[in-house]
Amino acid sequence: MIASRGFWAFFALLSPACFSPSGSETTAGSEAATDSAATTTNGTHTSTTSSSSTTSTTTTTLEPTTSPTTSATTDLGPTTGDSTTAESTTSEWTTEGTTGPGTTMMMTSSSTTTPEPAVCGDGIVAPSEPCDDGNDDDTDDCVDCQPAECGDGFVHAGVEQCDDGGDNCENCVRTYMRVFVSSVAVKADLKGLAGADEKCQQLANDAGLEGRFIAWLSADGVSAAARLEHSTLPYKRVDGALVANSWNDLVDMLPHLNALDIDEYGDKEGVGEECNTCPVWTATSPLGAGLPANCNNWNSALLIDVYGGECTAKDARWTQGCGARKCTDMAHLYCFEQSQ
Repeated sequence: MIASRGFWAFFALLSPACFSPSGSETTAGSEAATDSAATTTNGTHTSTTSSSSTTSTTTTTLEPTTSPTTSATTDLGPTTGDSTTAESTTSEWTTEGTTGPGTTMMMTSSSTTTPEPAVCGDGIVAPSEPCDDGNDDDTDDCVDCQPAECGDGFVHAGVEQCDDGGDNCENCVRTYMRVFVSSVAVKADLKGLAGADEKCQQLANDAGLEGRFIAWLSADGVSAAARLEHSTLPYKRVDGALVANSWNDLVDMLPHLNALDIDEYGDKEGVGEECNTCPVWTATSPLGAGLPANCNNWNSALLIDVYGGECTAKDARWTQGCGARKCTDMAHLYCFEQSQ
């Protein structure tokens, strides 16, 4: 028992020297932390601390961030120019990787342009339109926003005589000129020469005759020879029968090859060659010169004498020679085709 107590007493005397921080021997490696390290890799932060007394490892995992996307849309109003368009631009910002050092920001941008529908006739040449002159004139260089051309169904003024309409049109050029006597008889009050020309044109249109037609009429100071084209082409009725080989042949005072007694529909007017069988307003001599009486320039239907023609006659009576008739009477019109 005595020996045992002596052992514990001896042990108690040694313990302060072995474990006291101030009275014990230490090494350089035990006085401070020997190393430390920090590493960041793809969202994971790891810290390691070591010393002679303790070793501690701490691992922190950062949750990966969600790549934010920011979209901005700008609507640009209609632009002006050849074509009106509406433009929409979309921009996107994208964050890749993790937060902290090494974060990457990217922006992508896209633009979409939607053209407005082209409107033919607005005067603006859209990409889908070869031309757009902003008018509805079917005789100029641009027709329905397409360049005028032979065969488009319209007569290009100054360029085409016709547009392949009718038997007397080849490659948009007349091969002969058509003439007809009106299917209806009218009073002499025609509202002037313009009214008579309008009547001829209306009759031709109604019969489907493509081309320009004016009346064989004279008024004060304006003769039929001055109003009508002096064509070098033959003059034919609408049934194809030849009347004269040219203007000069028409007015040479010699009988015509055929009477002008076929109307715009190809039907015959009058029977025989007697005066007043098919009376026609003319006030014009066989040479195309004007005669004094003209029913007040074709503006009156009074009891005034006027000279006219006979459509069934081949000789000079076709335009003059059957005596005078009253402006209150009814008579036909001769309608002659013009190249323009």
